[in-house]
Amino acid sequence: MEFRGQVLNRAEFIIQDLTPFCDPFLRGVTYPCLQEHFYILYNEGESDFLKRENMSKGWKIYWVIVAVTITNYLTMVLWSLPLVSEMARGGVPFDMRPGGYSLEDARVFLAVINNEGRDFYLNTQQLLDFFYPTLFAITVAIPLVHLVPRYWGWTLALLAIAAGVFDYLENSAVGIMLRVEPDLVTEAMVSSANNWTLAKSISTTIASIALLVVLCIKAIAWLQSFRVRS
Repeated sequence: MEFRGQVLNRAEFIIQDLTPFCDPFLRGVTYPCLQEHFYILYNEGESDFLKRENMSKGWKIYWVIVAVTITNYLTMVLWSLPLVSEMARGGVPFDMRPGGYSLEDARVFLAVINNEGRDFYLNTQQLLDFFYPTLFAITVAIPLVHLVPRYWGWTLALLAIAAGVFDYLENSAVGIMLRVEPDLVTEAMVSSANNWTLAKSISTTIASIALLVVLCIKAIAWLQSFRVRS
């Protein structure tokens, strides 16, 4: 509404200023032409204005998601996962083993973690990790699509989304192992969980590094252009 009023008021002032100076014969042509001209400017301007407004709202929502993602991640890294490790007598949770784990590693961890630790891992930790994969995918994929040209941006964005999917599959496989006794954990169970953990780790690392590299390149380019202007 503010933009609409500014355009129409400006158009009215200019038309009123110019029309008296026109030849009487041309006044009937000048006024409609100016009206049409400002009508076109108004429509195009309003369209651009609304696009900018929508983009601004979209990025505000994105930064809220980024803040939630960081909060979720820090909550897990600084609180829930260390607590799981403490309840497992210092054992490293499956989520924090980017290099994977063997059948023996899994059985040792499941043998030392107490019942309270299992319950906390299955409920609190996996509840937090239920939200994180989607938040991570959104946080990383959106800037990659916007900042990386052509199909490379979409390729890297799909890699970030795949990392989220692998994380969900890892959580499901780990949950299965936590619900059975250590002696009953099979090679197939561990192999499945291990494969999803490795896939998550690799895709997450590549997507994250790609985003950092892109942001660094954009920051350097912006600094160089700023120095040239100043």
